[in-house]
Amino acid sequence: MGPVDAASCFHSRARFGAMLLTTGAVVLAAACSDQPPVAPRQLAPGSAALSLSPTFAALPSGGPSIPLSRLRAVLTAPNGDHYDLEVAFRGDSAVLAFDNIAIAGASVQFTLGLTAFDLQGAVAYVSQQQITLHPGDNPMPTPPVLVYDGPDAKVTALHITPGSLTLPALGSATLSVTGTNASGQPVPSLRVGWTSSDTTIATIDATGAVKARQSQGTTTIVARAANDSSASITLKVQAPVDRVVFTTPSLSLTRGKTTTVVAELRDVTNHLIDDRTIKWTSSDPTVATVSSSGSVTGTKIGKTTLTAESEGKSATLPVTVTTPVDHIDLLPATLQFSSLKQTISVVAKVVAIAGGSLDGITVKFSSATPAVATVDSNGVVTAVSNGVAKIVASVDGITGSADATVAQVAVAVAVSPHAASAPTLSQKTTFTANAVDANTNRIDTPKVVWKSADTTIGTVTGTGATAIVTPRGIGITQIIATVDG
Repeated sequence: MGPVDAASCFHSRARFGAMLLTTGAVVLAAACSDQPPVAPRQLAPGSAALSLSPTFAALPSGGPSIPLSRLRAVLTAPNGDHYDLEVAFRGDSAVLAFDNIAIAGASVQFTLGLTAFDLQGAVAYVSQQQITLHPGDNPMPTPPVLVYDGPDAKVTALHITPGSLTLPALGSATLSVTGTNASGQPVPSLRVGWTSSDTTIATIDATGAVKARQSQGTTTIVARAANDSSASITLKVQAPVDRVVFTTPSLSLTRGKTTTVVAELRDVTNHLIDDRTIKWTSSDPTVATVSSSGSVTGTKIGKTTLTAESEGKSATLPVTVTTPVDHIDLLPATLQFSSLKQTISVVAKVVAIAGGSLDGITVKFSSATPAVATVDSNGVVTAVSNGVAKIVASVDGITGSADATVAQVAVAVAVSPHAASAPTLSQKTTFTANAVDANTNRIDTPKVVWKSADTTIGTVTGTGATAIVTPRGIGITQIIATVDG
């Protein structure tokens, strides 16, 4: 309802409609609740008076506003005589008052026709009904209801142009709408109301002018006619990125595992932006790599930082890559070698942490003392020299070990010289024991037990690889060297 002038409603006092009309007060409906009471009238005998305040059928929610200027009433008798009355609106109401209506007999049934006009003078609302009048004042217990009957009342389909719309934040545009009837013909003088389903995203006025707000999002723009026919389009507002937000403050993953991190783009009003591209980088891709979709793979134990960037705004996420290995068992746990170049294979049993995956895990083997024993990438250990070495299997800094002991065992012994003689009892002879292991490798420091078969002929002293024989008498004896039995 709009502001109105001070004009009051007028009524006819003459048959065939002596019309009194005030200038254009504008309203959307009429209830007549604010009209002054009609003054008592002096009626001629056999005449009737009628006062009424019509009402209007409600327009659909979101429909157009239809300003009204004047209301015309025609009261038609069965013989064709009619009484015409036209009034302007005062406030939101218009009162119609007929008097001196000729009544032949106890009552006459009249036809009451009502027409409301808009500001351009076009028909907007109509009503027609039968009413029975009696001589004297005739109250109208049920106000007549006018229904919309404008030029576009027969519209069945609306069409909004453009069919969809994308605007930058704070951008604007103007929409237009056309309508067709059931036959597909254009409907003239189309009246529509415009609404936005989310006015925090965009607003629209009565002319179809759209204004985007600051927030990213979509809203539905609806055009609705007076008869409730409607059409809608989707309006999308694209706001600039104000900040990048990770949904988690940090990330920890085991090496070899892949997971996805989420970075959200937000506008200045904290609305989610889901139509931009994010650029991902890792400060150390040897520790963890990241794909264009935020898929992160741990490649090495360590720390790195992920960066998500869009439209010059960025955020960082600390990432820690940990091992999936709980411990390693190296089997067998002890290795015993009796000859050089002998080989024994070890197996590394890698045990994962709860929920950890060992896919792609590669064990590295090493020897703490490669001068004693070496190990290749397959876990084959080879004896090099006598001693003790620790064989180590490692993954991500987690280790398991086995002790390798190399102690050559003689399988053959040769004494040189093979034979010797002493011309005098004072001449001593030195003998050497040469021991070899199963791979015919010489034993450098064998533990030799020396013995003379006849100590009256000669005695022997020494515990190492060499011994000295001292003659004791004339004759022959055997000098025996025993190594490892």
